[in-house]
Amino acid sequence: MSAAAPPGRAARILLVTTSYPDGDEGAAAAGSFVRDFARALALRAAVTVVAPGAADRSGLEDGVRVRRFRAPRRPLSLLSPANPAHWPAILGTLHAGGRAVTESCAEGGITHILALWALPSGAWARRAARRHGVPYSIWALGSDI
Repeated sequence: MSAAAPPGRAARILLVTTSYPDGDEGAAAAGSFVRDFARALALRAAVTVVAPGAADRSGLEDGVRVRRFRAPRRPLSLLSPANPAHWPAILGTLHAGGRAVTESCAEGGITHILALWALPSGAWARRAARRHGVPYSIWALGSDI
């Protein structure tokens, strides 16, 4: 599917990721390339990033609109479904991320969803895309393969 906006409509990209630097974490390297990509993409289209954070919040970060959903400090990649003690964090993150993506699409105007990493971002994008009739793409990265 093309990421181009329909004729007469400006492109509004929803960039979905589980790895994006959060100012609350200090100088974390996690997702710094995603931030750089979002900044570059924002030169061509309106970009909203959906990413985890210490609390639900939205605002401009380095000139890019970022919608944070509450997630534990430990990233999903370091949580194990085999450890029952991790289940609340895993399920909470999956629920909060999916809700943030769906709500971002429900606000209207999104012309394309781009998910970075197939899981869980791609699953969230697919569900929101089907629900709201928005085209989507998934960028499979190293840990997906």
